[in-house]
Amino acid sequence: MATPEQVLARFQGRYEYAEKRSTFIFLCLITDSREEFQRAEREVKEAFPKAAHILSVARIRDADGIYEAASENGEPVKAAHKTLFGLTQRGVEDVGLLAIRHYGGKKLGASNLDGVFTMGFQAALRAAGR
Repeated sequence: MATPEQVLARFQGRYEYAEKRSTFIFLCLITDSREEFQRAEREVKEAFPKAAHILSVARIRDADGIYEAASENGEPVKAAHKTLFGLTQRGVEDVGLLAIRHYGGKKLGASNLDGVFTMGFQAALRAAGR
């Protein structure tokens, strides 16, 4: 099994954030393969087994058309779906985004948490040059 740093090295964009002892890692993978994104998502889940939640967003054009997916993974937010909508509106393709959250014991509140995820996804996109 790969180490967390080895897994994170495959992503072109990365942004880290902390608030109220919760830590977040936002990742952007530039790919034209849904299989590559799904493999990267599995590897992140294996490398970070103690993560409270891992959110995902993908909008990838491949031979089968456009693959779109968004999951909040049980978080009380809509940030992944809002991000997917934004990617669609701007015509952004061939990106997969992940957000890894380690819960720090203090609730952030749903609207604040939603803002953190939305901001983090945007920062990871910018870090990848998108």
